[in-house]
Amino acid sequence: MERQLGSLLLVALCVPLGVLLRRDLQTATLNHWALRVALPAITLLSMHRVQKLEPALVASVWVVLGGGMLWTLILGKALGWDRQTIGAVVLCAAFSNTSFVGFPLLEAYVGHDALPYAAQIDQLGSFFLVSTVGQVIASVAAGGATSPRKLLLAMARFPAVYASILGLLSRDWPMPAAVEELLARLGSTLSPVALVAVGTTLQLPKAGMWRELALGLGYKLVVAPLLLLLFLPAVGLHGLPAKVALLEGAMAPMTTAALISLEYRLRPDLTAGLVGIGIPLSIGTVYLWSLL
Repeated sequence: MERQLGSLLLVALCVPLGVLLRRDLQTATLNHWALRVALPAITLLSMHRVQKLEPALVASVWVVLGGGMLWTLILGKALGWDRQTIGAVVLCAAFSNTSFVGFPLLEAYVGHDALPYAAQIDQLGSFFLVSTVGQVIASVAAGGATSPRKLLLAMARFPAVYASILGLLSRDWPMPAAVEELLARLGSTLSPVALVAVGTTLQLPKAGMWRELALGLGYKLVVAPLLLLLFLPAVGLHGLPAKVALLEGAMAPMTTAALISLEYRLRPDLTAGLVGIGIPLSIGTVYLWSLL
């Protein structure tokens, strides 16, 4: 309970810290550390620890991602959003914060038995997809990669991709304790640095931005779990695993996906708003979903 409370307090503290220290901190520097040091470290460690694959749990992440892309593309085109806005909303609405926010909330609302299932969703689903598909989405939205070759090159420049592959390939070999400790310590900096980076760009939403915020968070916190309510029974997933998959899909926007959006300069104001508002709001909405 104390560890879970500490994680929630860190969430509540880091974003305001970024707001207060924005004049002294460089957002680009924070982004580089999180995406090129902390994320590869925690990805390598997480992938190395995967024991048994549960396809339905991992598939739930793809459902949320696919639904988020369709939701944003359809509404964005209808409302005349530009490419950068669509990219920012997809990255923040289609990827869930399945570990840093997800683990503490699951432990609080469901119990410790939920964490092994959550770890698979996080390790093989969220982290892997944001390191690969998320990078491609951001590159396309920024007007960079437009061909398969350029998309692959964009992915190849993202260190977490190599960390994912290396972690999966090395599962059968024990990792030296010193290396494991190093990766854990580096990886533990991801969430606080990411949240502070979001805080450095957070501003009061502009008058014309509320609709984008409402539609992005509306999908992330309401529509995505509704999709999972239909999907999970259809693939035969019931009981505690299904509840964990549902709640993980209902979590706030993923801070790592937001960092990628900031890295590519996809509407930094909107990106920061989706994460900064979505994280505290999700504490209540995930609790309501847990009552199911």
